[in-house]
Amino acid sequence: MYIDGEWQAGGDSIEVRGLAEGGTLGTVAAAHREQTDKALAAAERAQRPMRETTPVERARWLEAIADAIEARAEELSETIVREAGKPVSSAGGAPSHGLGDIPFGGNDASGINRGGIHTSIEQMRRKRSIIL
Repeated sequence: MYIDGEWQAGGDSIEVRGLAEGGTLGTVAAAHREQTDKALAAAERAQRPMRETTPVERARWLEAIADAIEARAEELSETIVREAGKPVSSAGGAPSHGLGDIPFGGNDASGINRGGIHTSIEQMRRKRSIIL
């Protein structure tokens, strides 16, 4: 687990089961109480610097996240098929399904520095904004 800037071993592990083929796909680390407390404290400390970033910086982060998800879309789809038992035709678009909202949220974040966000009611009905 990555906690407060460091990789750490978990207290226990959780077995991830595959619904498609059955059996174990792998294991993931489970945090013990102290690690959970440390992660929450680190998140709390990170809030102030995050608030001090500009909306444009946050928009760039959102774009980088979207690019990283898109670059791994095939791998993520395969994992969804194996873990959730979804058919390939259904899982194929799952990783990038929410990516359409990211540029919209990024544009909203960028617009804050230009005097406001202008969104029509119709746009609001079709999209949800993501602003960090």
